[in-house]
Amino acid sequence: MVILVIFLAFIVFYIYRMIIMPIQEMRRERERLEQEARFQQERERQEKKRQEKEQKEREQREQERKERERIEKGRREQEQRKREQHRERIRAFAELLQQSDELWQQEEEWREKDHQWVQMERRETKRLITALIRMLLFEAERRIGLFEIDKMEGHQFEYYCAGLLQKLNFSSVEVTKGSGDQGVDIIAIKDSVRYAIQCKRYSSTLGNSPVQEVNAGKQLYRCHVAVVLTNQYFTPGAKQLASATGVLLWDRDKLEDMIKQVDNISH
Repeated sequence: MVILVIFLAFIVFYIYRMIIMPIQEMRRERERLEQEARFQQERERQEKKRQEKEQKEREQREQERKERERIEKGRREQEQRKREQHRERIRAFAELLQQSDELWQQEEEWREKDHQWVQMERRETKRLITALIRMLLFEAERRIGLFEIDKMEGHQFEYYCAGLLQKLNFSSVEVTKGSGDQGVDIIAIKDSVRYAIQCKRYSSTLGNSPVQEVNAGKQLYRCHVAVVLTNQYFTPGAKQLASATGVLLWDRDKLEDMIKQVDNISH
């Protein structure tokens, strides 16, 4: 009886060891492989989602770049048209000068006939030529566009901005000295508000430095408002700093609006 029990136990152990355990091992291995497959699928799904997101961001950046190029192209075309109009006025002025030369020649002939009448005509001719020259110079100054501004030197840009502010009804416009200005190039007053303005004629976008400088200079010159005026644009960091410190940012678009306002006032 004991031998039978031992034999049955051995049979049961053998069946468990040779059949059931391998089956359990195979089941665990299959579950492990299925789990790894699920993890791999999840990783692939996340990687695909990440790649799609990056692709969308690249497409968006490309669209923004194309839009900026389109706007800049429009600006250049507009400035080109302005330059063409300016050249037409110069040619018209040259024709007027030629006509004035003819008048001078006629004056010499008239001198022999009537000296007194010739003297009066000379004064009138000189007055006419002077008026034409002043008109052309005023028109040339008034029609300066962004293309010409981009070629200015820093100090020249400061004086141009000062003249622009005067035409826009700013009073007590003063250009500070070149060195030691503490970040303030122009001081101007409008509607009892005293402005500290830093002028930056740049060829690239402006960062935080001009905002920090003019904000400090505002306190030194006892002004109410600090402004950075430029022919370019500002970085997002500069805009964020200006918003926090209360500094006004007058970029290329604002400068173009100011020029248009002066044109409308002149008309």
